[in-house]
Amino acid sequence: MIIENKLNQYFDGFLVFTRFTFLGIAILLIINQRWLAAGFFLFCASLMFFTVSGTAVDLSHRKVKSYYLIFGVIKTGRWQPVENYQSLTIIPVSKGNHVMNFLGRTDKNDIDEYRVILISKARKEALPLKSCKTPEAAMTSLDEFSNWLKIPVLPVKIL
Repeated sequence: MIIENKLNQYFDGFLVFTRFTFLGIAILLIINQRWLAAGFFLFCASLMFFTVSGTAVDLSHRKVKSYYLIFGVIKTGRWQPVENYQSLTIIPVSKGNHVMNFLGRTDKNDIDEYRVILISKARKEALPLKSCKTPEAAMTSLDEFSNWLKIPVLPVKIL
């Protein structure tokens, strides 16, 4: 059984503005009958609109893969054995560019999502498995992945 979770669009953040700019330029070029240039900008805009990143977990073969889904069709990435990872945990993620306060603390309202991640044995890389909107949903997903993959859970302290 393979579980797939789309995490987010690859061209996110400031590039949202670029996506709509390329689409607008393409529409203007179509109106002016500049077909080659319009095709180029439509290609770039569709690449930015339809490319997402995600994670696939193959429970029967105990493998995980981080992938990019280009144009919503072409999937890239390599399978890695689950044995390369030692534990699971949850990290809060803030996607926006928030101004840090002088104390260096983050406000609970600044957190956009909670990610369930696999931590490698070398502790150099982490593989996000799932993105959740609430800490309760993240804890539920953490327990499910721990049971499925038979990997221990690191103590989790969420703000």
